[in-house]
Amino acid sequence: MGHPEESVNTMHAAMNLPGVKKAAPKAQGKKTSITSSDRAAVFLELADAHMEAGQLHEATKVMQDALDEFRGTPEEVRVQICNADPGVKEWQKRRWQRYNLHHRKDKRLYASVYRELVDKNPSPHTCLLLGDA
Repeated sequence: MGHPEESVNTMHAAMNLPGVKKAAPKAQGKKTSITSSDRAAVFLELADAHMEAGQLHEATKVMQDALDEFRGTPEEVRVQICNADPGVKEWQKRRWQRYNLHHRKDKRLYASVYRELVDKNPSPHTCLLLGDA
């Protein structure tokens, strides 16, 4: 996992570079060096860094900003997939679960995340996860 706080700081610095958070206006004859794909990658990596650091609220805000910023662009689909993919959602739930166990020391909330997974996707795998919790 490394140093999640350093990752967050690095990605915030990248987000603050000109033309990343908001697309730079296209000037006559000048080529923009930051592509929309690169911009989207910074948003998604920042959200991921917040998740790694256990900052779920901040990760959610960054994802919402990305959805708003890239609406109607070719990058919108990429952002939506990262936001809505069931694997990503399960990953987010696991992160939340680990946060509850290790930082909040809340074993009931820890297990409730797995109960919710079983309710939404009853399978041998999710039942095993619940049993382990």
